[in-house]
Amino acid sequence: MHEKSCCIGHYEGGLERDSRDAFISAVNEAVDTPDPAPWHAVNANSIVGDVGMVQVENIRLCMHSNDTLTLLRHENRWIIVSKVFFLRPAE
Repeated sequence: MHEKSCCIGHYEGGLERDSRDAFISAVNEAVDTPDPAPWHAVNANSIVGDVGMVQVENIRLCMHSNDTLTLLRHENRWIIVSKVFFLRPAE
């Protein structure tokens, strides 16, 4: 993730917007041990020039979400510049 990237979506009834470092810190605080069985699937992707988009569905830490990642190709590598998430309601 780019150092100035952000993560945004609805969480626990409110709008959550975190910087990359705040997002990483929140995940680290929430996780005592790694998820033994994470799951993910890439549902869509698109590239136009040096801009990309990937939609990823995942289940980790008992949460099912859909993430839309925007990427930029910079200095010969792809880097995430934003993550917008939809946290699916518990079934």
